[in-house]
Parts: sequence; structure tokens; C-alpha cells
Amino acid sequence: MKKNRFLFATIIGTVGSLMGLYIWKDYIPKSTGDTIEDWIWILRLKYVIFLYIPSCIALVAVVFRKTHLMLLAFLISVPLVKYIGIKPLIIPDTLPLVYYPLVCYLISTILMINVSNKNLNPSLSNRCLSRTG
Repeated sequence: MKKNRFLFATIIGTVGSLMGLYIWKDYIPKSTGDTIEDWIWILRLKYVIFLYIPSCIALVAVVFRKTHLMLLAFLISVPLVKYIGIKPLIIPDTLPLVYYPLVCYLISTILMINVSNKNLNPSLSNRCLSRTG
């Protein structure tokens, strides 16, 4: 059961990180009248910080099974809400594409924490039983 949960967390984390990398690749700011190349690179920098870096961290977290790295990827991605913009969630179709990796990171983190807590509990109870018995 815990192996299935961790496999599910791994799949969701991988899909989230690949979605983040894909969105980062396609989310190049378009020049709307600005001809300054430096300004376009400055605009690109926030997408590197909030999409590319968390996606790479999440991929490393999935490969090495590190819950704290997945949580770090989620926390770095959270400010994306401020920069991309919040649309109302009344209609389900209004959720922008950039939120999906964030949701995948969160679900994967929760599942990884749940699996790691399940791993700690049996060993703790076995130690307590061996001392009393």
C-alpha cells in the first residue's frame, strides 16, 4: 500500500515538474512595443525563478525521494500566483495552466510525507514493544 502511494507521489511529482518545464519553455514574454532586449530578459528571469528552478528541484526530489525538496519546490512556486495573476475560481475553466505544476507539487509532497510517516510509525511501535516485552 505504501509503495503504491509513493509510486503515485512519484508520478505526480514527475508530471508536475515536466509540466513546469514545458510551460517555462513556452512562456517567453512577447515584446509589445518594447525594443529593449534587456527588458525582455528581465521579464524572462521571473519565469526562470518561479517555473524552471522549482521544476528542476521537483525532478531531483522525485529521483532521490526527498520530501523536503518537493516541499521547497512548492514553496518557491507559490509566489507565482502574485506575478501571473489570480483569476476567479468560480468557473473551473479559469484556472491558468501555471497552477497545475503547483498543485502537483503539493499533492506529491502530501503523499510523500504520508508515506514517510507510515514508515516511522511501525519502527517506533516495534521499539516500544521490544522494550516492554
